[in-house]
Amino acid sequence: GGYWSLSEDEVAAAQGAGLRDEERRAEVAALLDAAGASGLAFTLQVADVPELRDLAALVSETLRPYGIAVTVQELAQVVWLTNLSRGKFEATLIAQPPHETPDGGLRLYHSRGAQGTGSPFGYANATLDGLIERSWGEAGREQRRETVLEVQRLMIEERPIIHLYSSIGFSAAREYVRDNGLELPGSLQRAHYRQWLALPVKKRPN
Repeated sequence: GGYWSLSEDEVAAAQGAGLRDEERRAEVAALLDAAGASGLAFTLQVADVPELRDLAALVSETLRPYGIAVTVQELAQVVWLTNLSRGKFEATLIAQPPHETPDGGLRLYHSRGAQGTGSPFGYANATLDGLIERSWGEAGREQRRETVLEVQRLMIEERPIIHLYSSIGFSAAREYVRDNGLELPGSLQRAHYRQWLALPVKKRPN
């Protein structure tokens, strides 16, 4: 969780965290049957990054007991990114670090997409667009927070994207690591700490 996020309890409840395995299987089967999608199969595109490959494999293994067949397609990062921007995928994995503001995440759900050129998911919801745009113009922090939380509740109901959560990681860098970014806030620091070593390096360990 965080200041701009729904509580962990609310997200867990919305995702059916209290269901037993047999209850979850019955609910999934009923949903697939109602949608005419029994025997669902799709291809999941993923950038060729070790952490994302592992996550894609986990998604595939998790869905198999529910009768959903997932074929994982690993792509070079530039190919994956091109496909994402053009909406050329059945399903895809997107890695998102914690955002310093909610704007980055919210723009993924806007009908104009994160880049303002259109949603790569082919998704549009006028109510959602209105709430997101309203949040951009709200000067009061608490008022804006309530709007952002309302947006997230609608996102969960609509489910254009399913969120997969991972634990927070921590990193450290020695003083001889150039541009380690440790003075940067939050996710910016985490994105920049792996930088180049200047050579030769004084005090560099053998």
